[in-house]
Amino acid sequence: MGGDVEVDTEVGSIRTVFSKEGIFLLKLRGYGNVFLSGFGSLIKRELKNEKIIVGAGHLVAFTHGLRLKV
Repeated sequence: MGGDVEVDTEVGSIRTVFSKEGIFLLKLRGYGNVFLSGFGSLIKRELKNEKIIVGAGHLVAFTHGLRLKV
């Protein structure tokens, strides 16, 4: 299980603060294994020029470049 993953925090937008979904995002960069957890079932969705509505409290991870509106 080799790899080099950098872990950093990023401050979310002012909207995330007022929506009570949290202020900080965990930012992961690099190559390697990462373990994520969430409550309930996890569903992986790959979007290709699509829009999807998800409650911010139910979003576990997304790739860099995804436009997130809260």
